[in-house]
Amino acid sequence: MRPLRGDPGAGADLAVLCCCFLLLSFLSRGADMPLGSSLSPAANSTSWSSPNSTYSLRFVPSPTSPSLFVAAVTYAGGVPVWSAGAGAAVDSRGSLRLSSSGDLHLVNGSGAVLWSSGTAGRGVAAASLHESSKGYNYTFTANTTLSSPKLTMQTNGIVSITDGSLDSPIIVAYSSNYGESGDMLRFLRLDSDGNFRAYSAAHGSGTATEQWSAVADQCQVFGYCGNMGMCSYNRTSPVCGCPSRNFELVDASNPRSGCKRKTELQNCPGNSTMLQIDNTQFLTYPPEITIEQFYIGITACRLNCLAGSSCVGATALSDGSGLCWLKVSNFVSAYQSASLPSTSFVKVCFPGVPNPPVSATNASSPGTSGLHG
Repeated sequence: MRPLRGDPGAGADLAVLCCCFLLLSFLSRGADMPLGSSLSPAANSTSWSSPNSTYSLRFVPSPTSPSLFVAAVTYAGGVPVWSAGAGAAVDSRGSLRLSSSGDLHLVNGSGAVLWSSGTAGRGVAAASLHESSKGYNYTFTANTTLSSPKLTMQTNGIVSITDGSLDSPIIVAYSSNYGESGDMLRFLRLDSDGNFRAYSAAHGSGTATEQWSAVADQCQVFGYCGNMGMCSYNRTSPVCGCPSRNFELVDASNPRSGCKRKTELQNCPGNSTMLQIDNTQFLTYPPEITIEQFYIGITACRLNCLAGSSCVGATALSDGSGLCWLKVSNFVSAYQSASLPSTSFVKVCFPGVPNPPVSATNASSPGTSGLHG
């Protein structure tokens, strides 16, 4: 969902890509919500609805804190497809206000602005929630060889890329219910776990069903477990922990918050070591690969990182490629699985203290890989 503003070049946050085009438009005349309009979480508060009531903008309970509320656009039946401030929650005294200057504000009970549409001073006179039968395209620049690529969710469930330089769209994926008809909403969403997914929801069902995800293995989503966090699986669910007992969780109540060293490397100059972690990879994606990838053996991989002042970890692949990845970035994301043909090393102050074997680990002990994300 993206505001349509008086300045067509103005930037906006992308929250959801909908096959049924959902737009909160800011117009110069003739709209439903005049300047000064507001919504609140109160039970008797009205909602802002699209002409056919297919969509409505209102406050709904926060999925993480039921006592708080999120300003969300919902599809018929209550399926949320967008939220102000990426899910920012307010208490019962909060509100969503269209200010006299034309800015849409999400305000908490203390009066602090948590999110703004950034449309003040652009000739906005009112706002309305619209709907139609056309697709919503989002321009992105991930592939620099294309002039103006657009990611599109088609009505039949195909996710594709279009561009003026292409003769036909490039199909990215088929939703699992591709080609199925019916009165339904299809949309793409970048979820809070960092994965990009396609959903569908039958009209009036109140439930959205995942039909495709960009990353099938959640532990391969970079940063899922936070900085220096390590993702693994407990049966079928991803869990987050720390690389070794040289680390501790940043927030023990939230394993996805990442990990921090108990002793920082600068506090043990000349006394650091590389702790070996089997069946583990430090995730590396472009553009990092071009500057951190080397063809060297496992011993050299470890020693090069130990000698490098900016290197914090390394992964040596045992898949026949001979590749070594050195991690010199400020953010490191790890994945551990018995099926991974790789060995990783993390730089810590001596001595390195490995995690105990999984079988001997209490699944709720901080600093281990048996923590639910």
